[in-house]
Amino acid sequence: MPPLSPKISRFPGTPLNGKASFGALFLCLNTKFYPLNEKSYTFFAYIIFFSYLCSPNRIRMRKWIRMVVFLPVLLAVLPMLLVSCQGAEGERQEAEMNRFIDELMTRMTLEEKLGQLNLPVAGDIVTGEPRISNVGDDIRKGRVGGLFNLKGAAFIREIQRIAVEESRMGIPLLFGMDVIHGYETIFPIPLALSCTWDTAAVARSAQIAAAEATADGICWTFSPMVDITHDGRWGRISEGNGEDPFLGSRMAEAMVRGYQGADLADPTTMMACVKHFALYGLVEAGREYNNVYPDDYHMFNEYLQPYRAAIDAGAGSVMAAFNTVHGVPATGNQWLLTDLLREQWGFKGFVVSDYTAVEELAKHGVCATLEECALQAINAGLDMDMVSDGLEGTLAAAVREGRCSEAVVDRACRRILEAKYKLGLFEDPYRYCDSTRRAQVMLCEAHSAEARRIEGESMVLLKNDKVATNCPAILLLSRWQAAVSTSLISTHTLSTTANTIFNIFVLPKKITVAP
Repeated sequence: MPPLSPKISRFPGTPLNGKASFGALFLCLNTKFYPLNEKSYTFFAYIIFFSYLCSPNRIRMRKWIRMVVFLPVLLAVLPMLLVSCQGAEGERQEAEMNRFIDELMTRMTLEEKLGQLNLPVAGDIVTGEPRISNVGDDIRKGRVGGLFNLKGAAFIREIQRIAVEESRMGIPLLFGMDVIHGYETIFPIPLALSCTWDTAAVARSAQIAAAEATADGICWTFSPMVDITHDGRWGRISEGNGEDPFLGSRMAEAMVRGYQGADLADPTTMMACVKHFALYGLVEAGREYNNVYPDDYHMFNEYLQPYRAAIDAGAGSVMAAFNTVHGVPATGNQWLLTDLLREQWGFKGFVVSDYTAVEELAKHGVCATLEECALQAINAGLDMDMVSDGLEGTLAAAVREGRCSEAVVDRACRRILEAKYKLGLFEDPYRYCDSTRRAQVMLCEAHSAEARRIEGESMVLLKNDKVATNCPAILLLSRWQAAVSTSLISTHTLSTTANTIFNIFVLPKKITVAP
């Protein structure tokens, strides 16, 4: 009988040499279809043993066996090593940030620390009652931590220059704006975006908004609004994602990812601000600033879910709501801003008030003076005061006279400085004022194409049950649109200009309903 050829297996139909081992290796790697557990390892061992018996070259086969056994171990250990390295790098960066801020705060006066907590409005874009103030002088004195609703890279750059070059500490400012569903390129309102059920498209819309806004000087957006509501009388429905907590949570995550990206120091990303914390859509009778008395079951399992999702997605800031929660205004509610948000949910960013919400604590009847309002807010966990000038204007005297702890001021100041550090403003205060990039990205063809695509996804066809064969109202709208196009860009499109409005489809002259 002739000797067996080394190229032929001992048993017909069995794998040649190490091919069975390759099969076992493939199964090891492809854990999506065959998860690694006790049974799978037993199965792999049988394959290796059988291929060893069938192999005409057992010495060579031993090498394959060693590789097949070693690789799963390596693949199991490698992710842990990578996570460990990433964790170590994150700890190193955090330690470096803490050292920088510690050194900076040792050189700051009490008034300069309180200045970081002050967010006045400036410019001609306002979302509340206009306030007249000499912002330039306040910036030079270190009494301003940020500004909002300014527009234009050149204008913002000049104001940032004043803060960096003409104030004693040279701390850069935050610049925020209500960039809700687009900056210059406008997308559907958030309620319509949620109708797409397409989280990738929603994240893309936020990413484009961030790319345009950050080229124009903005590094912080007061979005997403994630309030759940079931009351059609509430006037902010269009800015949210509807009434479903699951959908609202997925949209909240997508918006945060779109705005902030993987690295806040990337100059094409901006910090998100989750609002309005909390339960703003649950106000009695749908009336703004009203009371909220939720039961715990619905509060935790329904209304709070989107806020938690946005926090878990890494949102850098939170805006306190105007309403009360169990009789205590959210802006001065310690259970809400500290016990729940920070201690239970682990939020590490900063909390900003809504427009004049600190001084409006008096209107809720919980405080009598602006100083009392400021004390309740900062002790509850608020870090930045929008427009009221309560924290910056009253707490220096309160600290010196023992009515407020300076440690509380230091805590709030550190949170604002950390946000600026993470945004890269200390490294380059002008990183968001890029006129070259502005010319490239603002209303570019790629952004317009994405807006058209996402707008198409967001359209919801309502059933027309033979109501009419002609729709003169649509024809009237078509004629009227050109004259009042700015009214059609919808809610909170503060940043866009009227000449950027365009139709995404042509309205028909006649609509016929099929029988």
